[in-house]
Amino acid sequence: MSQGGRRELYGVVTLFALLILALYLMGRSLEDPSAGANIYGWILFINAIALFGFIVVVGRRAWVLWRSLQRGDDGAKLTSRLVIALSTLALLPVLIIYFFSLRFIQTGINRWYDVNVENALQNSLELSQRSAASTLGLLNQISATAAEDVALWELDPSAEQIDNLIVQLGALELSLIKDNGEIVFTSGGASIGDLQPQIPAREFLQDAVNTQQVAYLDSLPDKGLVATTLTLVPSLTADVPQVLVMMFPLDEATNALANEVENVYSQYKQLLFLRTPLRLSFVLTLSMALALSLLMAIWVSFLTARWLMLPIRQLAAGTRSVAEGNYSQRLAVNTNDELGFLVLSFNRMTSKLEQMQMQNDRHQLALETERAYLQAVFGQLSSGVIVLEPNFSVRTANQAAAELLGVELEELMAAVFNPSQPQSMIPESVLQPFADQHAFEVQWESQADARTRQMVCRATPLVQKLSTSWILVLDDISDIVRTQRDAAWGEAARRLAHEIKNPLTPIQLSAERLARKLDGKLEQSDALLLNKSTSTIVSQVDSLKSMVNAFAQYAASPQLDNRRLNLTEIAESVVTLYQGLERADVCLLDSAPAWILGDANRLRQMLINLIKNAVEALAEQSSMDQPPGHVSVSVTCDQQHVVLSVLDNGPGFDQSLIGRIYEPYVTTKSKGTGIGLAVVNKIADEHGAKLELGANPPQGARVDVIFAVSPNDETE
Repeated sequence: MSQGGRRELYGVVTLFALLILALYLMGRSLEDPSAGANIYGWILFINAIALFGFIVVVGRRAWVLWRSLQRGDDGAKLTSRLVIALSTLALLPVLIIYFFSLRFIQTGINRWYDVNVENALQNSLELSQRSAASTLGLLNQISATAAEDVALWELDPSAEQIDNLIVQLGALELSLIKDNGEIVFTSGGASIGDLQPQIPAREFLQDAVNTQQVAYLDSLPDKGLVATTLTLVPSLTADVPQVLVMMFPLDEATNALANEVENVYSQYKQLLFLRTPLRLSFVLTLSMALALSLLMAIWVSFLTARWLMLPIRQLAAGTRSVAEGNYSQRLAVNTNDELGFLVLSFNRMTSKLEQMQMQNDRHQLALETERAYLQAVFGQLSSGVIVLEPNFSVRTANQAAAELLGVELEELMAAVFNPSQPQSMIPESVLQPFADQHAFEVQWESQADARTRQMVCRATPLVQKLSTSWILVLDDISDIVRTQRDAAWGEAARRLAHEIKNPLTPIQLSAERLARKLDGKLEQSDALLLNKSTSTIVSQVDSLKSMVNAFAQYAASPQLDNRRLNLTEIAESVVTLYQGLERADVCLLDSAPAWILGDANRLRQMLINLIKNAVEALAEQSSMDQPPGHVSVSVTCDQQHVVLSVLDNGPGFDQSLIGRIYEPYVTTKSKGTGIGLAVVNKIADEHGAKLELGANPPQGARVDVIFAVSPNDETE
C-alpha cells in the first residue's frame, strides 16, 4: 500500500472511532435526558468533524473516478457501476436501521412524557388543591369567629388574651394589621413586640378589605406549608380598616404529600420543556450518523471496486486490442480462480478469431454481393416475398410482405410457418398445402384497420437434395376484386333498370285508367277496395321507379367535368335543401374556402346521398317525444388535403357490415336499398378521394371524404 493510501486508512479509522464515540454519547443521553441536554452539543460537534472528514475522503475518491471516466481509462465505467451497486446495497439496511432508530427515539421520548403520567400528576395536583381549598374554607370560618372576638377586645389587648386565643384556635401566629400595613398587635407581644410577624402582601390586605375575607397557602422555610387567613375585623371605633391575619399549620402528612406533588410536577414540567430540543438533537445526530455510515459504505465500495477491477482492467486492455483487430493478443494467466479461467478463455477466443479471420474475409465479399442483389430486387417489388427454410422458418423477406401481413419486419423474420403449428399471421388454409410439396395458390380475407382485404398467396417449392425450401409471393388483390365486383354490379344494375323500368309506366297508367273507368259504377265498398288497390299499385310503382333510378345512378359512368371549384360553396348549396326538416337539424359548420378539382354535379350527388342517409337513420330511431337529431357538415383543409365531413348522432354503423358497407343492398335501414354509400364510394373513386367511415362519439356516425388540394389554391 502506498503512503497516501496508509494516511487515508488511518484517517478513516479515526473517523470511525469518532462515530462510535458519538453513538455511545447518544445512548447515554437517551438514558438521562437532563444529561443529554448538556452533552448533545458535543455529540453534534463530533459528528460534524467525522462527517467533514468522510466527505473529504469520499470526495477525493469520486474526483479520481470522475477524471478516469473523462479520460476513458480501462475499467472506469465498470468501477463506477460497482460503486453505485455496492452503495445501493449498503443503503437499504442502513435506512432500515435509521428509521427503526427514529422510531425508537420517538417512542423513548414519548414514554418519558406519557399522557397518563401527565394526567396523573395534574390530577394529583388538582386533588391537593381541592383538599387545600376545603381546609382553607374551614379555617376561614374559624378566622371569622376569631375576628368577632377580637372586635370585642380593648385597643391594646394583653399577651395572655392573644395566647389563649392562639391556643384555643390552634394557630401558629395571630396579628391585627391595618390596611396600610401598620401592625396593631401580634402574637409576639403587645403592639409589635420583639418578633416581627409574617406580613401579607399589600394586595392581599386590600382584597380582605374589599371581600371581607381572603385565604391562601404559603411555604415558609422553617414552618413548611402553612395556611394564612385574612379577615376584616368589624369595628365601629377604628378610623381605618383592620385585618386579622392568622397563620395555621398543616399536618405533617399533608405537608409532605403536597410538597412531593409540587416537586414532582415541577420536575415533569422541566422535562416537558426539554422534549422538543431533545428530539431534534437526537434526530439530527442520528441523521448525521446515517450520512456518516453512507459515506463510509461508499468509501468501502470504492476500495472493493478497485480491488476487483485490477485483473479486469488488464482483460479490458486486451479486449480493446482485439477490437482494434489485433487477434494475436495473449494475456498472462496469474491466478487459478474464475478470473484466471476468464483470461484463459480470452486467449482461446483470440486464437480462434485469428483462425477465422481469413475465412471470414473470403466469404465477406460473396455475402455482400448476394445481399446487395437481393435487397435491390426485393426493394423494388410491390408484392410480398418470403423465403422459407426447410423447417418453415423465414430465411428472408421484404418490407412489402410485412406490410401486407400487418406486422413488423423483425416479427416476420422471427416467425415459423409450420403447418402443424398454426399461428395468427397467416391463416391455416395457407399452411395446409405445404404438406403436398407442390406449388399452390390460396386466397383469403384479412381484417386490418377496420377494412377487409382480399389476399392471395402463390407458393413454389425449391426442391433440393435432402430438403425443400419455399418461396411465397403475397399480393393484395382487394382493388382487383372490388373492380370486378363493381363492374358486375354495374352490369346487373343496367340490366335491372332496363328490364324493370319499361313495364312500370304501363302498369301505373293501366291502374289509373281502371280507377277512372269504374269510378261511380261500383258500390261503395267495391269502390273503396278499388281505390285502395290502385293506390297501392301506384305507390309501389313509384318505389320501384326510385329503386331503378338509384341503380341507374350507380351503373352510370358519366364523363367528369373536372374544374377548380370551392367545395364549401357546394356544401352550402346542398345543406340549404335540407334545412327546415321536422325530425332532423342539418347545418353547415363554419368552414373556410377549400379549392379542389372535381365535377360539381357529381359532388352534389355524393353529398346529397350522405345527408340523405344520415337523415333517414335519424328518422328511424327518433320518436315524437324525442328532440330532433343533428346532422352537421364541415369542410376543413390544410396544405395537402381537403376533408368533407358529415356527422350525425344516429345509431351509427353496424361493425359487422363495415367490410361490405360499399356493396349494393348492404344496409341497416328498414327501407334502404343500400345504393347510397355505393354511389358515394364510386364518386369518391372518380375524384381520387379517400372515403373513411367511423363513429362519432358519444353516439352517431362519421363519414370523411378526403380530397387532394387544388394545385393552384388561392384565397378568393
